Amino acid sequence: MYPARNRTSRNLPSSSPNAKNARKRAATPSPPKRPRISAKPKAWLAFAKGKSDEALQELRAAADRQDKNGGESVGIPAREMLGDMLLELKRPAEAIAEYRTVLKNSPNRFDGLLGAARAAQASGDSGGAQSFYAKLAEICGAGADRPELAEAKTYLAQK
Repeated sequence: MYPARNRTSRNLPSSSPNAKNARKRAATPSPPKRPRISAKPKAWLAFAKGKSDEALQELRAAADRQDKNGGESVGIPAREMLGDMLLELKRPAEAIAEYRTVLKNSPNRFDGLLGAARAAQASGDSGGAQSFYAKLAEICGAGADRPELAEAKTYLAQK
């Protein structure tokens, strides 16, 4: 067996049109590639610019892709970000639906439970808020001192 020969300009006669084109391509620098912006930061950028419909559309598409292809094991799920964005837009009823979907995939996710509790509270669902805050308190150890956990304990103490 003979090794395959690489057919580049150095293997072709210098007068060959292919050799001239190969040398020309090698001498011409390609334009720099622009970094691709991930859907999540792109959505938050649109949100910051006041383009909430565009932001929600971008984040919803990213969440649907994650649901279909599997989410990241580290990092914030896009659907949770969608819930956060809806909560920021004062749309708690829509936000809670997104958080519930997140919690189906990751039942004890701290930020998912917290977001769901806040969304339930903001939408007037005190039973839902109490349930989510109670679950949040349950999954954390007695010595946990996150400020969000204090929020949960304060809410539960009032009920």
